[in-house]
Amino acid sequence: MRKDFLSLVLSLSLIMMSGLSFTQEHNRKVPVILDTDFNYDVDDVGAVAMLHALADKGEARILAIGISDAQEKAILALDAMNTWYNRPGLPIGVVKSEDAARFRDLYTEQLAREYPRTNTHWKSSDDAPCVVDVYRKVLAKEPDIDDKNPGVVMVSVGFMTNFMDLLQSQPDEHSELNGMELVRNKVRLWVSMAGTLRYDWDEFNLTSHREASEYAFENWPTPIVFSLFEIGADIYTGPGLKKLPDGPGPDGHFVRRAYEIFPRNQALEGHRRWDQASVLYGVRAIDNGPAADHWEMSDWGWIQVHPNGSTTWKYDPDGLHRYKIAKRDPGKIAQEIEELMMYTPTGRKRSEK
Repeated sequence: MRKDFLSLVLSLSLIMMSGLSFTQEHNRKVPVILDTDFNYDVDDVGAVAMLHALADKGEARILAIGISDAQEKAILALDAMNTWYNRPGLPIGVVKSEDAARFRDLYTEQLAREYPRTNTHWKSSDDAPCVVDVYRKVLAKEPDIDDKNPGVVMVSVGFMTNFMDLLQSQPDEHSELNGMELVRNKVRLWVSMAGTLRYDWDEFNLTSHREASEYAFENWPTPIVFSLFEIGADIYTGPGLKKLPDGPGPDGHFVRRAYEIFPRNQALEGHRRWDQASVLYGVRAIDNGPAADHWEMSDWGWIQVHPNGSTTWKYDPDGLHRYKIAKRDPGKIAQEIEELMMYTPTGRKRSEK
């Protein structure tokens, strides 16, 4: 199956690395699905904020946002965040698998209390839609990949449960295709914040549901770009958020508030940007976009997941995987990310300074 798909891989790689400018390439917004754990770390809030900013700037079209952490209040905070960014009807869903990872709440319940929500009838994740159903619905509405439609970009900054479940999904009212066929027809690229090539290290997003990671990476039928742990570890932002309006409630900037109440590492003083670097790549680095020179790309090959949760790289010209290699000054990338995180949507209070 992978050999048969090589011609499409090569075609997609030519599109991704072509000499066309970002605005010349179909002059379109990148259709994006973001999958996030949105609970364990606050950089997930930053990643969602960036995607909203990029959509408002005309660079992205958000199809859906899904949550891979089964923590029961996270979906309520995501609902509040989308409402704050003036996208109350954005399709969102939450993992429903019995073996999904679940971590204690660190900030989501408080955000859901302090900010207005759209789906006020939801009391917990039990009331929200299944994320796989949401993904199948929005993907089914997208055109098939062809020379005029490069396809959807999926960005994951959490666990791989939803990707495994999507691949294993069966035909339903949204599409007569099974999950594997639906992904192959609709998704051009998966950008995954997962893994590390540091010897014998495990990485949190991967090991939180290792079986799902192994299955999804081995069976995903279109290219995957890995934004490894090493990429975000050197990108720090945070202090700029202090310029944003403070305080709970809709007059306080949602991102600043999340970073204020996050209980670890004094996030406003400086916090690593693993997730934001993945969103930035998924929107601005493809098609020779404005972030195309931020990273170099490895040769094609495969990320291999080992039983202890570590990952290694195997070069293979027929492979579907690549990983980002640091190139540009991480401080410059941090400035670009922080600017997007500080974006304030229409109708909200601007910065204090």
